[in-house]
Amino acid sequence: MKNNKASRKAWVKTLYPQSVVWEVTLACNMRCLHCGSSASPLRKRPDELSTKEALNLIVDFKELGVERVCFSGGEPFLRTDWEKLAVCLARLGMRPGFISNGFLIDRNLAQKLSKLRKYGLVVSLSVDGDEKTHDLIRQTKGSFQKSMQALDLLCAEGVATSVITSVHKINLPVLPNISKEIFKYNIGAWQLQLAVPWGRMAENKEALLSPADYLELVDFFLQQRKLHKNRVCVPDNIGYFTKAEKECRPDLPWKGCQAGMMIMGITSNGGVTGCLSLQEERFIEGNVRERSLKDIWFDPELFSYNRKFKITDLKGFCRRCEHGADCRGGCKSTAYGFSGCLFESYYCLYRIEQKQGVPADSFSFRKTLGAGKYHP
Repeated sequence: MKNNKASRKAWVKTLYPQSVVWEVTLACNMRCLHCGSSASPLRKRPDELSTKEALNLIVDFKELGVERVCFSGGEPFLRTDWEKLAVCLARLGMRPGFISNGFLIDRNLAQKLSKLRKYGLVVSLSVDGDEKTHDLIRQTKGSFQKSMQALDLLCAEGVATSVITSVHKINLPVLPNISKEIFKYNIGAWQLQLAVPWGRMAENKEALLSPADYLELVDFFLQQRKLHKNRVCVPDNIGYFTKAEKECRPDLPWKGCQAGMMIMGITSNGGVTGCLSLQEERFIEGNVRERSLKDIWFDPELFSYNRKFKITDLKGFCRRCEHGADCRGGCKSTAYGFSGCLFESYYCLYRIEQKQGVPADSFSFRKTLGAGKYHP
């Protein structure tokens, strides 16, 4: 037993969070129908990290070997010290990124971002439909035009820019329209991701994709890959072990969720989680105000869903699946969001192609999903 504990502790010491997604503020200027964080103008945490605390945390990132940090929210540009944080991060040798709705990006802000280009900055803008659909989803009139203006300004300043679209029934039919609009600009990538029932999306379950819709989304993705090559991509919650996988992950094969292994999330009030998309208090492993980031990360008892994974943890179809040992139940946020279990994924392409998909109307979401003490 002592040897096992020593071995685990030594193994954990070899892990480092290559990428961090940092919710620098929960404040937002929109109230999107699919928002997993339930962010809105009325939902800012009262205890968000101060500038001094945030700068100290950036130093901790460097000591842990972090390579990339993506500033998220809420809307990160609502945080008035965003530039100071990004510059500090960049000067320490880490690549900064932003995920934004684009509403606040004017020429002045775009020029400030342009100064970070030499540090490998990427700004990702959320575009969720054509004008009518996008404004509906974002519940903000004029938000589509603002996002297109932001794309124009960023591209004019030479800022590396990408687009992210969270896909559900509301915008699935207009994906071709989005493609026509965004590829007018010199964007580097378009990421199509599955909307997952966390936060406000859990309140709109009728908009979730069915297994048949999921196949339609993957078919559209493959068509777009033929047209735009590597400029179209998917994140960890789409794919796994089918012929489409070489397009989903052309560089690295799927080896299971990396939350708490190579990925870390930080909440705006200092909570540390394996992945920011796991939106429940149970997934907060500690807080940097109470314990050092290094102590939290290297604690061999934390992030147990991935670090202590056993094949016997798998449930349902995933337990029977021939790829279970490699896949480990797929994206943990997606698995838990749809099934309420970290170790069974309903939205796996291999599963759906095997006619083992679970109809969306059979899901039963807990009302607390993505709420509770995780958010104010």
